[in-house]
Amino acid sequence: MTLREDMEKWTDRTGEWPAKLEMEVELELERLRRLVYEDELTGLPNMRRFREEIRRRLQDQIPFMVCYIDLDRFKLVNDRYGHETGDLLLKSAGLRIDLAAGEGAGVYRKGGDEFLLLSEDVGSAENILERLHLAFRSPFQVGDQTLMIGISAGYSVHPDNGRDEDRLLHLADLRMYSAKRQKRAAGMSFGETGRLPQQGRLGAE
Repeated sequence: MTLREDMEKWTDRTGEWPAKLEMEVELELERLRRLVYEDELTGLPNMRRFREEIRRRLQDQIPFMVCYIDLDRFKLVNDRYGHETGDLLLKSAGLRIDLAAGEGAGVYRKGGDEFLLLSEDVGSAENILERLHLAFRSPFQVGDQTLMIGISAGYSVHPDNGRDEDRLLHLADLRMYSAKRQKRAAGMSFGETGRLPQQGRLGAE
């Protein structure tokens, strides 16, 4: 039975829906909206929402930064302590990223242990990255486990580094992996901030 058929079935003799049914319909519509735009695990906006937001900014020619964020050491934690602990850690990490991003920035879960950030405060891009790294200097308490993970991040800026979604994402992704490689080469522990000079600016590849 479709939603419309169900509503027609419960329409009273005056031709109006009972208040209880109307409330249930609104709750169901809200649930469906969350399924479309919200990541089920973390509660953060999902990639569908991200793509709508970045395309809107591109269409309106609004300057913005897109930041690609990857959790360091998450796979090791997930393999050792199990998926339940890993899921709880992902939720906590997503919340920490969202808080560190600051007012006006949007944080989205891309999938796995990867997140994306959009901000129109282009001038504060390096400060945003600094806050993200500092936010992961403290361990996470997940149940009985005290877990230490870090992040690698890289960003690109519209329009300076590109004027289309794919290029901006690709460049931010390249810079994130470059930062990860440099951290490993430098022998940095995951408890360190991992900030590298001019991490976000590797030139317009």
